Amino acid sequence: MIEIVAEAAAKVGGIAELARLMGVKHPTFYRWKKVPPQRVMQLENVTGISRHRLRPDLYPANRELKRKR
Repeated sequence: MIEIVAEAAAKVGGIAELARLMGVKHPTFYRWKKVPPQRVMQLENVTGISRHRLRPDLYPANRELKRKR
């Protein structure tokens, strides 16, 4: 499992709870090499982990700074 998913699971009480909140089966997370683009916003909403941290290749830090202003 990728590190960011392990962190996300820890924030919500475990991998089973994360899977339940996201509407997927928990083995799904073990197949991810990166958070899939279509799951970034959902994972951000469920865990509070920023989209930049989840997928910095898709959401660069400078974009995030502009949104906060």
